[in-house]
This record gives sequence, structure tokens and C-alpha cells, in this order.
Amino acid sequence: MKKRITILILAILFFVLNTNAQNIDSLKNAVEKLPDDSLKVTVYYKIAVSSYRTNPKETHTYAQKALKLAEKLDVKTEIAKCFHILGIFYAERGDLKRALEYFFKSLETLEKLGDENRKGVAIGAIARIYQMLENHERALEYDIQALDIAIINNDSANIATNYNNVGADYNNLKNYTQAIEHYNNALIIAEKNKNIKLQALLHLNIGYTSRKTTDLKQALEHLNKAKKLYTQIDDKYGLANTYNKLAEYFNEIEKNDSTIKYASKALYLSENIGTITAIREASGLLSEAYEKMEDYDLAFKYLTQFNELNDSIINSGNTKKITQLEMEYEFEKEQEINEIKHKEVVKRQQNLKIFFITAFILSLLLVVFIFSNYRLKKRSEEKLQNLNAIKDRFFRIISHDLKAPFTAFISMSEILSNPNINLSKEKTHYFANSINKTAKNSYGLFQNLLLWSMSQRDDLKINKTEIDLNKLIINTITLLKATANDKNIEIITDIPSSINGLTDENILKTILRNLINNAIKFTPAGGKITILAEANKSYTTIKVSDTGVGISESNLTKIFKPEVHHSTQGTNNEKGTGLGLILCKELSDKIDAKISVKSEIGKGSQFILKL
Repeated sequence: MKKRITILILAILFFVLNTNAQNIDSLKNAVEKLPDDSLKVTVYYKIAVSSYRTNPKETHTYAQKALKLAEKLDVKTEIAKCFHILGIFYAERGDLKRALEYFFKSLETLEKLGDENRKGVAIGAIARIYQMLENHERALEYDIQALDIAIINNDSANIATNYNNVGADYNNLKNYTQAIEHYNNALIIAEKNKNIKLQALLHLNIGYTSRKTTDLKQALEHLNKAKKLYTQIDDKYGLANTYNKLAEYFNEIEKNDSTIKYASKALYLSENIGTITAIREASGLLSEAYEKMEDYDLAFKYLTQFNELNDSIINSGNTKKITQLEMEYEFEKEQEINEIKHKEVVKRQQNLKIFFITAFILSLLLVVFIFSNYRLKKRSEEKLQNLNAIKDRFFRIISHDLKAPFTAFISMSEILSNPNINLSKEKTHYFANSINKTAKNSYGLFQNLLLWSMSQRDDLKINKTEIDLNKLIINTITLLKATANDKNIEIITDIPSSINGLTDENILKTILRNLINNAIKFTPAGGKITILAEANKSYTTIKVSDTGVGISESNLTKIFKPEVHHSTQGTNNEKGTGLGLILCKELSDKIDAKISVKSEIGKGSQFILKL
């Protein structure tokens, strides 16, 4: 059952994100079966929005369903959206009183939420109602507010929409220059955003306004562009308005046949979608055109229809109710302000109490701070002592462990370069081999010192990549094979052929080289070193085990501590600095790996690295 519900939810989410006319019916059938009410609200709202041009009754039904459920869940963002779509529905039907009521409810909800972006949209919608009531000064006032909000929010889509709305207000106030300027500002943004629907509306508005400036060529050009774009996106409402504006254009230049042609198209489309404002406009144009053609029966028929629709949209009762609504809204806002003032008085009284409590708490905090500062100072002193110990060790290694090999180089090179000393072939080979080994050991020490120094200064660059561990381990063993062969030590590996790890390749090589080199040093001749690697979902583990002398329990606590000097000679008296294992610990921390050790005297040691 749960599986079926999950599939249903995924299917509905797909339809919601890819809604078209074919998907609407599928959404209606599936939405009632949803167990999640919040998802139901989203789907109801989506159906309402998708239907409002093609099936307005369903817009109202599903918007009310979404609103009822959103109010039950107290989801204010969804409540505001439902109020808005219902406002659009009633505005399209000519019920301006109810439209304004819903837009004000949406605005009030958004103000409480502090949603500035959607608030701008609600203010713009209120402006549209004033525009329909021909209160153009008030419409312009609200539209400028909406435009300012969109500019503050850097919302390009709403900036374009509000430029268009301000342009419409200036057009209605007969300031055609300002109107076309604002329309063009909006058109630039709409073309940049590839918003075809808004481009169509702007071409329609520019065409309509250009006709009033007597630029008839530009007017017809923009109206035809609007018609083409609305046809392209199959927007019947926009197409009906465009047909009406083309009818007006031809009516003005006394082309009655074209006027009737476009007005009839507008009437047919607007009657199908139930848009009263477009029906009224088309009826008025048809009445005027038939009167010019002296067909008075048809002229009277369309004039009657025009007057009936006009009276239903704008009447004194409607305007009175709208004014009352606005006053109620302002009164509610005043009440909210008074409530806020009352809360401020109470808050001041509470603040006085809080002041004394805060003073007491601050006194306690001061005592705690002084005590903490004392402890911090003590810790800092301890840390400084550790750092001094590390520094001393660093200089000891430089002064002693690097000095010794150079002394050997000088002594052996003096013997080899002295012409008075006649060396046999075996002696010459012995000295050359000694120089080679000393140079390799010194270089290894120098590399370790350099890396350790970089890690202490945080200069070490970490570059984690997916690496082939099998290949990396085999290559590292190859470099140390000759040293192992000198002591007749067998190195055994058990590494899967396809094992990977996410780490820094160079750092991991350094860690493994030190661990294997350490195992060779402390394993007697004829011993064994085993290297294993395994992986699970959480981490990859590399183990380096030897059959060497082992480490005592007391020394196990010292080997990874840089402030404690610990160095032991190998089974063939190999010298060490104790730096190798400290470096392994430092580098492991840098690549987020964990290093640990198990050991038993006389049986050997095992170093475990977890990546």
C-alpha cells in the first residue's frame, strides 16, 4: 500500500511540474487519493491556475478547495496565493467588489509574513481594480509602490510587469509619452527574459498607445506582433484583447469591414472564456461599426449588450462598497498599530525586569570569565612549553642527525680523492656503496624534515583524488625492495586488484614509505613484512605488519608525540631520529586518516592506517 502511495505522489509531482491541458484531468483524478494535505493544497492551486483561462468555473472550485485546506493547515503563503487567484477570477468576471476584497486579504496576509516580493504583486493587483474603476490616479499610486518593491528586490520579472502597469496608468491619464517609455522599458526586460506572454501584452499596449499619438504605422506593426505571439502561445484571453484593439484601430480609420471582422473574433473568443470586460469592449465596437454601416438593428443589439455589461461592472453601489472595503482595511491597519503600541508599553516594563536579571547574570559571567582566562593562560603556558620542546628536537635533528652523514661524506670523499692512498677495487666499491646508502638516508631525513616543517606552518597543500591503492603500494615497495633484500627480509602483500581510496597521493606515499622503512629497520635478517589492504562502506584500511623486535608498552605512548624524544637503533644498528612516525601521525591528521599501532616485544608490530 505504501509503495502505491509513493508512486502516486511521484506521478502527481511530475504532473504539477509539467502541467499542460492533457495533464489537468489526470491531476483531478489523482489529487483526492493523496494522503498529504499540504501536497493537496499545491495540486489544487496548480489546477486552479492552469484552468483559469480555459475553464473559469474549475478555477473557482479548486481555488476554494485549496484555500479551505490551506486555512486549516495555517499555511499563510498558500492562503495568500489562493486569495490572489480568487481575486483574479472575480476581476475577470467583473465582480470588482469581491476581487478587491480578495486582493486586500492577500496583501494583509503577505504583510504579516513580511513577503515583500509577493506583496508587490498584490499591490499591483489592487491597482488593476482601480484602473478598471477608472480611478487612474489611485491606480498609478499603487503601481509605483509595486514597481519600487520589485526594484528593491531586484526581481526582473516583476520589474517588467510593473513598468507595463505604470505605462497603462499613464496611458489612461493621457500622458502617452510616459506610457510608451515605460512600455519600452518593460519590453527590453521581457525580451531578455524570453517572456513571450509579456512581450505580446507589451506589443499590444504599445500598439494601442501609438494609435493615440497618431503613429498609425507603428500602432499596426505592434498590434500584429501581439496577435502573432498570442496565437503562438494559444492565449485566448490575450488574443481576444488584441482583436478588440485591432478593431478599434480599423474603426478609427473608418474601415468598417475590418472593424467588424476583428470585433466579431474578439466577441466569439471572450464569450467562450467568459471574459465580461472583453465582451463589453467587442459589443461597443460592433455597435459603432454597424451604426456607421446604417445597420441599426445590429447596432442597437450590440449597444444594449454593451450597456448591460457596463452597468454590471461600474455602478455607484459597487464603488461605494469598494471605498468601504478600503476604509475597513485602513481601520484594521490602525488597530494593528494601536496593538503594537500597547505591546511596546508592556515590553518596556518587561525590559526593566530583564535589565536587573541581566546585570546579575553578567556579574556571574564576569567571574566565570576571569576563572576561564586563568585556566586558558595556564594551558597556553603548557602549549608554549610543548612548542619549545618540539623546536629543541627540530634543532637537535638538524645539528646532530644531519651533521653525522655529512661528516661521513667528508671522511670517505677525502680517502677516495687522496692520490697517495692506493685503494683496491673492493675497497673503492665499499666506500661508494657507503656514500650511496648515507646519501639515500640523508635525503629521506631531509624530505621528512621538510614535510614536517610545512605541516607545522600549515603550508602543506592537500589535494584529495580517487587513487589506485594497489598500484601505489606496489610502487612504494619497489623503492624499498633493495633495502629489504640487504637484510634478506621478505615483503608479502595481500591487496585486492581493484581497491581505491580518496586521499592525497603524495602524502599517502610518504606515510607508507616511512611505515615500511620502519618495519625493515626493526625486523631482523630473514624476517617478514606483510602489507594488507581492505575496504568497506565507511573506510579503507592499510595494515603494515612485521616480525620484528616489537615496541614496549611504555614506548607505545611516546612514538607519535613530537615533544617527547624517542629514537631506537634498528636490528643492524641502523640509526633513527624518531621523526618518521611523528611525521606519519601529522600527515595522517592532514588527510583525515587515523593511524594506530599494536605491538608485542619479540613478536613484532602492526601499524594500521584508516582512510
